[in-house]
Amino acid sequence: MNEDAIPDSTITFPHCGFLTSEFTTLPQDISALVISDDKFQPLGLPFPYYVNSYSELLENRKAWKSIVKLNDHLHAYFSSVSN
Repeated sequence: MNEDAIPDSTITFPHCGFLTSEFTTLPQDISALVISDDKFQPLGLPFPYYVNSYSELLENRKAWKSIVKLNDHLHAYFSSVSN
């Protein structure tokens, strides 16, 4: 789809080198926003691959706050490894 949400057959997807994210529960019983590779395997350390979403608390963190927090972690990580 293009920027107007209209199907556009000229736009193609390269099928390699992409990341996904989803809200899920980690094996440690932590509800989190997790980043996975193009084979849908969660990334690992030292890459900041998740942020706790605190869904088990009465005051859940809003989804957008988890996304912003993870984005901040990613920017900090890439800044530290690119210097």
